[in-house]
Amino acid sequence: MHPLQPDFDWQQIVDDGRDEQPASTRDRLWIVLALFAVALLFIFGRAVQLEISDGENFRQLAARPLERTVEPAASRGTIRARDGTPLATDRRAKALAIEFHHLANPPEPAWLRRQARARLSRGERRQPERVAAMEATIREELAEWHRQLAALCQLPPAQWQARTARIQRRVSQLAEHVNERRLDRYAEQSATAAPDAELSVGSIVAGLFAPPERLPPPAVIIAEQVAYHRVVDDLPPEVVAQITGDPKKYAGAKIIEYTRRDYPQATVAAHLLGYVGQPNGNSPTAMPLEPWQTGELPVGMTGVERLAEETLRCRLGLETQFTDHRGRLLDTTLHRASLPGGDVVLTLDVQLQQSAEQLLDRSLRRRERITGDSHGGAVIVLEIHSGELLVAASAPRFDPNWFAAGERRVEAVLADPHQPMFDRATKMALPPGSVFKPLTALALLEGKVIDPQQPFTCQGYLEDPDRLRCQIYRQQGVGHGDVTLADALAQSCNVYFFHHVRQLGAVPLLDWATRCGFGRRSGLELPDEAAGNLPSAAELRPTAQTQAMAIGQGTLTATPLQIVRLFAAIANGGYLITPKLLRDQIDDGDTHDTPHTELSDSTRIAGLSESSLAAVREGMRRTVDDPNGTAYATVRLASVPIAGKTGTAETGPKSEDHAWFAGYAPADSPRYAFVVVLEHSGSGATAAGSLAKSLIQRMHQLGYFGLPHMAEKEIPPGKG
Repeated sequence: MHPLQPDFDWQQIVDDGRDEQPASTRDRLWIVLALFAVALLFIFGRAVQLEISDGENFRQLAARPLERTVEPAASRGTIRARDGTPLATDRRAKALAIEFHHLANPPEPAWLRRQARARLSRGERRQPERVAAMEATIREELAEWHRQLAALCQLPPAQWQARTARIQRRVSQLAEHVNERRLDRYAEQSATAAPDAELSVGSIVAGLFAPPERLPPPAVIIAEQVAYHRVVDDLPPEVVAQITGDPKKYAGAKIIEYTRRDYPQATVAAHLLGYVGQPNGNSPTAMPLEPWQTGELPVGMTGVERLAEETLRCRLGLETQFTDHRGRLLDTTLHRASLPGGDVVLTLDVQLQQSAEQLLDRSLRRRERITGDSHGGAVIVLEIHSGELLVAASAPRFDPNWFAAGERRVEAVLADPHQPMFDRATKMALPPGSVFKPLTALALLEGKVIDPQQPFTCQGYLEDPDRLRCQIYRQQGVGHGDVTLADALAQSCNVYFFHHVRQLGAVPLLDWATRCGFGRRSGLELPDEAAGNLPSAAELRPTAQTQAMAIGQGTLTATPLQIVRLFAAIANGGYLITPKLLRDQIDDGDTHDTPHTELSDSTRIAGLSESSLAAVREGMRRTVDDPNGTAYATVRLASVPIAGKTGTAETGPKSEDHAWFAGYAPADSPRYAFVVVLEHSGSGATAAGSLAKSLIQRMHQLGYFGLPHMAEKEIPPGKG
């Protein structure tokens, strides 16, 4: 072509170029096709070579089943009552699980866009407005889908949203944590990389052939973001049938089977049984993790569930499963068999325990209606020879099923100011009031301070009308008159004990309190039992403090277990037995027969004579049978003779007294000791005594005392 000139003719240029022919591309196309042919020939040759040399091996590998190692679980052991009634057991249940993308609100943008594009044609996918409209439609459908599932599972919308939001929040936090750790590892590796070498020809050449520098790792999708998550547990069969019967409607949801810890009796003996949760390193009373938050087996957190963990815990098996590439199970190789947990039998009588709890709840509700205040209480029934606990009721209570299921209402239970998690039967320590007087009487008798038949004149107060008084003087302005030891116990005469304990002194009183188990734990198998408070000799150096302790006041505090042990010792001849909660076996026959138990001499209270016990037993019998006894009007039964002692423990000018009643039955042939204590419920005779009477009546109905016992004659009015 001619070079351009300042003065040029365009037409001349065009005419000159007509004779030039365009270069042909055919040769280049042939070259490209030849290269493709060579590549294909090479690939085909390689395929033939592999078929000849390794074809059979590849076919065997393709046919070889996939392997996966699983740990099949067994059931946790069952906790049973003495008659075999299950109190805690594992059972199979069904739950509703939702795929995470269907559960998230708002839906993940990338997933939502994929769902929308899948519903549109190829041409519609290129129209942003059509994609946005379809995304809005899917969001509305998801919202309606969730409303239908919530209604089907009988959950309020707010509760349903709280559950799904909690799962979404947990998965999101887990994903963030995983990706943050990946970035942290990348930063550590980058920081420890070798420093740049000095610039040179060699370093430049090496850099040209070096691999590219690693970039920060992209975010990964964790398994929980594509998995199904349990939203509603323990579904009824009709709900399961409706969801499984319409898989298209409920796509994104499925029914899964799982094992859950079940407490068939709900709140019965809840404190003794305890509950299970996931091991999370927190304290036993902390909120457990939800069952699906970890694959670990649940463990006992409190009560017998914790005490007998080694017995109850099942052992995971180990097996290899072989499946084809479609997931169908072909074969299984067992390496270690799973072992179910062992059963545990308790000494509790579930019927009597339930009755005691109902009586306790009824009494507390009645008190709440009168005063507007809600408090707690405890009831214990103990076999006086074997030490077996038949009843250990505490109120208020909780439902261990809530903990096993990881329900959110547990948070409210833990924060409840009435402390439903607090076991008042084993952990509550209160001033015992007059139920401590039998021990003071034993100390006076063994110290040769009193003659049980020698009368003492009670004028209603010891020396000053404004202090060291009897209850009858505060109420009626009179004293008890001439009283013996039996009268003083029956009528709960404070002045009798105020007078005589001055001669006894603090040290002997403390010594006998120690011998009878006060100030230390009873030895019950549960680990968190309280010890109460036994004051020191220095604290009792003022005589007034010793006098206060003599009637169960001052700094002395005792647990219901310590009081029931004292009364059992008085009833069984002076043996301080250790309460038992665990049994070796289930009763085969009549659960109300008293087991033949040889009391060990090692449990005998040292220095305690039968004559002293007889004198105290007489006073406790007359507390109930004598018309002047403090419990005659509220506790006495014609069918079952009862011996006992009322106690009204003062708590201060602005609080109601604690109400106690402790005793044993039958009075003429003791078999069972019992104690009732009600916080801030007033009179021991009225509040605790009436409950004790109903308890003994229920025991009689259940056959604990054989045929009804009728007194041969009524005790005439008087002091006896």
